[in-house]
Amino acid sequence: MTFTVEIRDPEDVKEGNHTVKIFVSADEIEKLLVDLQHLKTSEPGTNVRLFSSAWGGGELSSTPQRKDSVMTNLLRIWRTE
Repeated sequence: MTFTVEIRDPEDVKEGNHTVKIFVSADEIEKLLVDLQHLKTSEPGTNVRLFSSAWGGGELSSTPQRKDSVMTNLLRIWRTE
């Protein structure tokens, strides 16, 4: 099971020069598709929150995939208009 969100060049976040990387294993893609399907039929403003085990939920893996990245502990995907 792999589903991590990592930030490359985190020191550049304030300047907007960073890169977000998402690593997902095949089994986690199905779970993500279910979450996205739920958002598709939800009201605008609804969101899906995915946490690392360090922050409680465990939907996100806690093992970094790249040495040049820093993991994030929360991914929120929002439904807009």
